[in-house]
Amino acid sequence: MLTWLCHLMLAPFDLSTIASSVSEGDSLTIQNLAHLALPPDLPGITIRLVGVAIAHMHAAGKERDAAIAMLVRLVLRPDMRKLGLHEALVRYSIHQLQSDIAADMAVLTYKSIGLLSFLARLIKSADAADVAPYLLYIFSSIRKLNVLHSEKSSALARKSIIKMYTAISVASLQLDQMDDYQGINISESVLEEVIDDLFSSLGDSETPVRQAASKALSLITTKLTPDMAADISEVIIEGLNENVLWDLVPELSVDGSVASGERVIKRRNLAAVNPLKWHGLILTLSHLLFRRSLPNAQLPAILKCLILGLSFEQRSPSGAVLGSNVRDAACFGIWALARRYSSQELLALGAASAMSTRLRIAKVSVIQALALELVVTATIDPSGNIRRGASAALQELIGRHPDTVQDGIGLVRVVDYHAVALRSRALIEVAIGAANLGEIYWQAILEELTTWRGIGATDIESRRLAAEAIGILSTLEDRSRVPEVTKELWQSLNALDGSGIPKRQGFMLAMAAVVQTSVHLRRSEATIHSLQRQWDIFSEGLLLSEHDFIAATLNPDLTAEGACSLIHELAMASYGESAPLRAPCSSILDQSLQYINLALSRKHSIVVERAAEAAEALLKLLPLEVRDSWIRECIAKSSVQRGSNISGSSGHLHALGSMHLSYLTTPTTHAHVTNTILAILKDGKDVDARIAAAKSLKMLLLNNNGNLDSKVAVTVQTALQDYTTDQRGDVGSILRLEGIASVQSMYQKPEFDDLDGRHLLLEALSTLAGEKLDKVRCQAWQSLLGFWQRDNADSLGGLAEYAFYPSFANLSKEGRETEQVSTDQVTSREYFSRVFSLFRYKPLVPHLWKGLVTSISGGSESVLLASRSALSEYIESLGQTQVVLFCKSFEDLLRNNLSTERLVVPILESLAFVLDIHRIKDARDETFRWRNLLALVQKAHYKTNNVVKLHAAVDVYVALGEVEQIRHEVFKKLVSLLSHPFPKVICSLRRGFTDANQVQIRFASTDALFTITQNQRLLLLDWSKSPKEMKSTLNNIQVDLAQSMEPRI
Repeated sequence: MLTWLCHLMLAPFDLSTIASSVSEGDSLTIQNLAHLALPPDLPGITIRLVGVAIAHMHAAGKERDAAIAMLVRLVLRPDMRKLGLHEALVRYSIHQLQSDIAADMAVLTYKSIGLLSFLARLIKSADAADVAPYLLYIFSSIRKLNVLHSEKSSALARKSIIKMYTAISVASLQLDQMDDYQGINISESVLEEVIDDLFSSLGDSETPVRQAASKALSLITTKLTPDMAADISEVIIEGLNENVLWDLVPELSVDGSVASGERVIKRRNLAAVNPLKWHGLILTLSHLLFRRSLPNAQLPAILKCLILGLSFEQRSPSGAVLGSNVRDAACFGIWALARRYSSQELLALGAASAMSTRLRIAKVSVIQALALELVVTATIDPSGNIRRGASAALQELIGRHPDTVQDGIGLVRVVDYHAVALRSRALIEVAIGAANLGEIYWQAILEELTTWRGIGATDIESRRLAAEAIGILSTLEDRSRVPEVTKELWQSLNALDGSGIPKRQGFMLAMAAVVQTSVHLRRSEATIHSLQRQWDIFSEGLLLSEHDFIAATLNPDLTAEGACSLIHELAMASYGESAPLRAPCSSILDQSLQYINLALSRKHSIVVERAAEAAEALLKLLPLEVRDSWIRECIAKSSVQRGSNISGSSGHLHALGSMHLSYLTTPTTHAHVTNTILAILKDGKDVDARIAAAKSLKMLLLNNNGNLDSKVAVTVQTALQDYTTDQRGDVGSILRLEGIASVQSMYQKPEFDDLDGRHLLLEALSTLAGEKLDKVRCQAWQSLLGFWQRDNADSLGGLAEYAFYPSFANLSKEGRETEQVSTDQVTSREYFSRVFSLFRYKPLVPHLWKGLVTSISGGSESVLLASRSALSEYIESLGQTQVVLFCKSFEDLLRNNLSTERLVVPILESLAFVLDIHRIKDARDETFRWRNLLALVQKAHYKTNNVVKLHAAVDVYVALGEVEQIRHEVFKKLVSLLSHPFPKVICSLRRGFTDANQVQIRFASTDALFTITQNQRLLLLDWSKSPKEMKSTLNNIQVDLAQSMEPRI
């Protein structure tokens, strides 16, 4: 409506012709607008419009903007200007703002912000000559409010003030350019103060304020003379050089040592600068470039600032990276530069003007230097928005300046806007693809990977990716680049300080990646020398102590992972007759083994895995007696966890599992290792220790170290049946998954076909194939497929015909091995139908039921629907005799698991569902002993306080109440539950009562009795009362119900 009124203000005739008279309502409107001295001859419609607009200025939504637009268009109409409406509203706005500020600076209302926006829009929309008499008055009045420099003012208010200052400055400059203007020179009084305030706002703590200030400063600069514009840009450049420090870093030779002559490299250090101020200044430069408001003579200095801003980085006290907005502004600046300036203008700046931060790259043109910086930023920057912004700027640069960038078309294809969105892809694929396009790109990317954006990144995953990328870069093209890469890494290591623990880890990971990728290629003497020298790193470059591996304040997991990764790769490259590296001296080996022992004491899973891998590789280089002594030490440390219920490190246990058969020099040692793992897996009190033992057993079997026997099968069966829960939830599921993985490892051993306890594993896997957890069910079924693809599958009862896929039996052995089952497949009705078809194999039935009841009763919604649908379909397909046998199998299931608390409730809930199926109802004859089933249900909840179990039992009683043979017994049991001593039990007999904690079980039992008897009296009782209050009432109801049931007995 306000927007529509705004359009009506374009009417080409006076408003007095629409409604000139002033009504009584208009007089009330004027009275409500205190301090608003309206001109006397205003039409009535004008008064109403002014009242509506001011009333909506306090809104926080779009209606405020519509009201301001309507009011500005109203006061700028020629007929309203003649009446002096704009002057009245200007004075009213200033007075209201002064009143609000005087009341409380902290409460600058939305109405006040609306008034500020109105004044700014009025000045911007009106002709400069029309508002000239009021410009100085508005500016001086607003500046006295001191909103822009107050800590209490809001960001929106400061932004509105900046917009007003901009409008006033532009209007005053327009007045200076008007030849017929006879008024005073306002710009001399306004510009200096406005520009000073805008420069102060460039360091504001709020981003919208900095953005508004930078845009305003660039807009004002476009209206100034070239000399004044140059002065403003000079101030910006000087501001970017404030508090910039210089670090002197010694240059290293190829092998990593300090170069002769002790030449040093100067590097800028931005740790002391204000990142907020930098963002405002860089953004202002970018806007000025976009408007072409800067003289070309200052472009070289501006380019240096943009390139420096493109790699801006500061660390907060918590270690987080600051300055992403600075890099984003720099991307915008380079994009504007590429768009607004021609190739001739940029190339005329000369090669030295670029001042690239890539010190090892030869002098190149300005455009090529900008392309290098953008490639590095687009591939390595940690922020996805910055990578995409740099990619867009690179495409603009290459597209607007053809034939000026080396292999520009290839760069555009590789450094694609969408390809750089995911950091792992940007670091591995895009960065390597760009490095392949030329030597200068290789050098730039390698150098940046050794900085804070690469192996010095804040998150560990980025450091791992950067290390992997460095390893690949070292082997690009036909010749090895290892000497150059190691030089960069040593340069990075040399610049470390006491707080550089994450970067130290990145350095070790990168060196490990270089060794890993280089040992299999053709190597020069320089390459071998560079790699061999890495054995000395712990004695020269990295002086690690035990404190680095155990002190929580020093991030010991980072140090342990990096050291073990490097030791592993160096040991692998030093083993064997044709190994490229020589084994180091014994002191270095002993020191490395000490680092591994310290790392094995950590709890982080990745650290433990890296330490176990390093131990496996390093043992190859150690003497036999040292190796045996170390293995015995691992056995002793692992055995401690068997009797401890305190979670500890599983590193030594993990290392035992990774030991190769050649390390276990004697059968006794071999047996001792296996028995230690099996004992912890079977009898360990701590679930984490059992999980670690299961992982170790899996690795032991994969390394062909374990001899399969019934003891192994029984122990693995124990893991498959572990349902331990703690505050984390079902942690036993992790152990069950590791047990399944151990079974899959056992398939690869030839003696599996003759294993005595193989049927135990089949039974446990059958249970897991039907349980409610999707991941466990998927892996269990995949493992069952491994059973069926064995050559002697028929000995398992002909299970091959019941594979998940109908075509599975027709696949070749190779095809079966590649068959994979997904989580979606094992959540479908077809899957559960296949599982129910396994009921033909009678020995598996009780084990299948143990898993299926958990899905039928408590799985996710999709699993619940799929399993119940498959169960109904299976029961409906049975004959009369088979239905009776099916019921007997359920009776046996309940009888055999009465003592298993975990299964009783799922069995009862599944039984209630089964008894409600139509096919089961038709089979209620005398051939099945229903009383036995009723007795088992009663026994299941005998003297229990478990409300869920009692609920499930009542549901079963409802279904059994329709069986004529036991109807009377079921009735008696339900009546007895009405006086159950446990309050919750009695209340559960009607579902949906308000106070579930007090009347839950009674209510459910009443509901069940009503279902059987249809006695309306049961619905009228207040079951929220205590059993004592209900005693007499319950006795009367029991007698009444007994009499009503007599004729039906």
